[in-house]
Amino acid sequence: CRTKTWEQFLIKININTSKLSECHIFPALSSQNIDGDSLAVVKDAVESFTSALGVPSISLNSIQVKIMKLVSKTDIDWTETWETNLVGAIGQPFHTFVELNNWLINNNKSIVYVIDGIEDMFDSPSSESQRTAIKALLEIPNTLNALRQRRIGFVCFVRADYVQASIRQNIAQYLSRFQPFRLEWTPETFLRLVYWLCSKSNIIGARTELAEVLSREELLLALEDLWGKKMGGNASKEANSARWVFAALCDLNGRLQARDVVRFLKFSAKQMQAKRVEAWPDRLLYPEAIRQSLSECSREKVEEASTEILPLREWQLRLQDIPEELKKVPFNPGNVGLSEELIRSLKDIGVIYEDIDRIEDSDRFYLPEIYRTGLGFKSAIGGRPRVQALLKRNLGGMPF
Repeated sequence: CRTKTWEQFLIKININTSKLSECHIFPALSSQNIDGDSLAVVKDAVESFTSALGVPSISLNSIQVKIMKLVSKTDIDWTETWETNLVGAIGQPFHTFVELNNWLINNNKSIVYVIDGIEDMFDSPSSESQRTAIKALLEIPNTLNALRQRRIGFVCFVRADYVQASIRQNIAQYLSRFQPFRLEWTPETFLRLVYWLCSKSNIIGARTELAEVLSREELLLALEDLWGKKMGGNASKEANSARWVFAALCDLNGRLQARDVVRFLKFSAKQMQAKRVEAWPDRLLYPEAIRQSLSECSREKVEEASTEILPLREWQLRLQDIPEELKKVPFNPGNVGLSEELIRSLKDIGVIYEDIDRIEDSDRFYLPEIYRTGLGFKSAIGGRPRVQALLKRNLGGMPF
């Protein structure tokens, strides 16, 4: 949205391509949870789009208003609904992508629809009506690919669990097709993000331009000035600091969110404000501050995620009636209010994990540390070591 044209976007992300002029970005749907500055960027992109194409002024999220009125209905042809609404939002008297594409060809222009905020409109992707609506939206690339001299692009941001809930047939093939475009944080990009955040905070001598070019080993060495080499003295048997933080913030498949990394640094810094003894002169964040920050990270994580993820919100409400002694890791799903449908949904998004090596045990379900405290669970004897073992197995070995 900031770049406004596809050509400038490709330049921004360092992709060399033949010149692609007159291709304009249209944020047709945007999230309702973005801040004021980001909303201004989206509005500016819409205004730039209408000016470049010479079309009437477009009301931001006009499509969303129409779609929201249809979500609860069961007799909707969602393929046609999405097409007519997306085409109609351009402000021209067209009803199909073919008509719009021909108009763009005649005017020597191209457009890229950008779709975000699907989760704002559809909070129950497992329900039949919403599943059908999301599936039709995700199939639009197939429709566009059939156009001759195609002048229409399509970028849709959607959570993986929504894809899995909506695409029931050939899901592996679908995921494989779009695998190159998945937004995922790996252990290495996690390090790059932390280093970049340090550069923006003007600490540990980090330089923004180096965030993308330093090797993993160079990043690990640089970040020792932030959190030390180990979660104790350098000669101790404590865990490697970078590994400890990564394991604490990710789920048991090694997936994490950038917002949790930012949250961790915020709460660790907050804990440091109460520290007075200079016991660790080799680092900015002391081990105690790092460990103590995790509870606050978890509580805020769950509070935030429960507003976005309906199954998590439903489970959180059920947990209010569950005795405290049953809320321990590992746990039996039947003891903590989990139905088969909730188990399936929460497993898909990485909130809970089933240890299939212990299929004979009823207490074989685990929570990542980033969710455990926020959901009010304690770790039973052997719980934390097993969580680490599961993560290590799923990653094929611990990073760093």
